[in-house]
Amino acid sequence: MGLFESKPAPSASGAQDDRNDVADGGAQDGFGASGAQDDRNDVADGGAQDGFGCDLAGKRFASAHQAACYRRSAAAAATRRERRAAGGGPAPRAAAAAAPAAGAFHASAGPATFVLVMDPALAEKFRRFAVDPARRYLPGLDVDGAFTDAAARGNKVTAVALAGAAPGAAKRALDASPGDFLATRLVHRVLCATDRVWGADAGDDGAVAAAAAAALARYGGAKATVAVRAQPRRFEKLVVAALPPGTALDTQAYDAAVHVFVSPAFGAWVGVVARGDEWFPSQVVDADCGVAAEKMRAAHKLREVLAFGLDGGALAALAADPGGCVVDVGAAPGGWTSTLAAAGVAVLAVDPAALNAGVAAMANVTHARKKVEDLADADYPAGAVPKALVCDVNAHPAQLVETIAPLVRALPPGAPVVLTLKFGGKGHEAACEARKLTHAAEVLADLGDVAPFAADFRLEWLVSNTKRERTLIAFRA
Repeated sequence: MGLFESKPAPSASGAQDDRNDVADGGAQDGFGASGAQDDRNDVADGGAQDGFGCDLAGKRFASAHQAACYRRSAAAAATRRERRAAGGGPAPRAAAAAAPAAGAFHASAGPATFVLVMDPALAEKFRRFAVDPARRYLPGLDVDGAFTDAAARGNKVTAVALAGAAPGAAKRALDASPGDFLATRLVHRVLCATDRVWGADAGDDGAVAAAAAAALARYGGAKATVAVRAQPRRFEKLVVAALPPGTALDTQAYDAAVHVFVSPAFGAWVGVVARGDEWFPSQVVDADCGVAAEKMRAAHKLREVLAFGLDGGALAALAADPGGCVVDVGAAPGGWTSTLAAAGVAVLAVDPAALNAGVAAMANVTHARKKVEDLADADYPAGAVPKALVCDVNAHPAQLVETIAPLVRALPPGAPVVLTLKFGGKGHEAACEARKLTHAAEVLADLGDVAPFAADFRLEWLVSNTKRERTLIAFRA
């Protein structure tokens, strides 16, 4: 026998399966109705007796494979219930700390930078990156605190206030961040300020415009060509009207920009920023597949893992292992496969669907156009064995475990496993994050029923993960 165990033969019929249940003291599962009932249904509608059985809704299975998958799902669910009932479930893990209230921002002194993000959940994601002690995503950024506006739910733009961030600090951190992940997918706009016009108590719009004009005068703007940027944008016209007559204005060729930020949560702020300290969004092109980065979000998930070493460098290290390969389950159209292959890693792409032509042509890519359960040793690159597993498929976490189980068993100790977990529900609050951590731990416990895994794992909310996705990084024990 090679890497994979031989697949068990399906039972002769659903009725036989039910007789087995009775014989071993269990209830008849039949998964809705017994195979005998299914056969009676077949006779009633003029079809042949198949004996595959049907699900709880009475829908008949189309094949023995479908019936077997359903039974495995039911068995896995039963195992989880037993584990919870016995108190042997995964240990609780602390969720990320809740975002501090925006009101605490008013206690800070000094300059501030306001990072505008297109969605409250994405704003919370950026806030976590800003306060990450490791500064993986925003290297060199020095802030006194990061705050989001809890009242901004439903707004088109949500601000993350970086207390104490000097003008240009966010730009330098974004420019130094590997891979343009934040620049292309998260940040919409950056406004820098040095002067607080008012705090929590709203004031007069005219006072904001006057403060902006005064800030420009202190900057020495009488001889400078100026651009004006504001959030909300209606303040741009107010500021322009308050500038001294004859002030040179140009949105493209300018020396400095007047920045204005006003919100009920953070108050009103103004500042003047040198052109070199302004940050603007950009778009990159995927060099591997020749498509716009915005259309290759799936590829960016794994690129993020590699760029920031979230797997401890384990995947990239396989480039120096001529006898190893990474198995990419559900590989088509090839975003994750191309990312690994471009890093010099040999990849076995498993998917019945076709790969992108450019990906399929890569020298270190082998495509097995079949399902995981149909893989054989001969499908692997010559002389290679699986040393890692990655998977980004649209499946419930429990179903995902069942899909990859045969491959997990074949992995050696220390092998990394990188999975995208798709969760239902909404929200990114602390309670929701705690549930995701619990579900991830349960996935790892389910994997532990297949093969031993190290107790520690990472559950990352990557830039390229949606609100309902998290990336699980674990290692075989």
